Amino acid sequence: MQTNPCHLQIEKRLRALGYRDPLQIADTIREVIQENPNLDLKQAMDRLDLLLESRAREKFQLNVDNFPDIAHDRILLEPFFGRSNFQEIAHILKDQFSSRNKGFGKMVPRPIDFAGFVKLSEDRIDRKTLIYTTIFWVFVYSVIFYYLLY
Repeated sequence: MQTNPCHLQIEKRLRALGYRDPLQIADTIREVIQENPNLDLKQAMDRLDLLLESRAREKFQLNVDNFPDIAHDRILLEPFFGRSNFQEIAHILKDQFSSRNKGFGKMVPRPIDFAGFVKLSEDRIDRKTLIYTTIFWVFVYSVIFYYLLY
């Protein structure tokens, strides 16, 4: 019996999102295609996104405005879920790893993640941070060009 390609794509996506339990994956696939087994791939993925988001919202009980991508943030929040201060930990992680509070999946790479360089992700950048960041990147690119040319 041949496997539906849509089922394989859903399984690949679930595994990429951190799901490892085969029974949980099978139950999720079954729930996605339960109403209409003849879904095309886009409809199945849309339904999967809605299902994962509703499950994560139900499990974590986090504010929708603060965690817009909760389905994808689940993999980072999962290890901390049983702790008594889970809400506080979730907000700390969001503040640490998100770009302007858009969720963990919207990270912006920073040149160095300490001291004044962290201020690069803020709306207002002070002059000292701008100067040090400029010096840092000029130095990095100078070293790269030096080794490329010689």
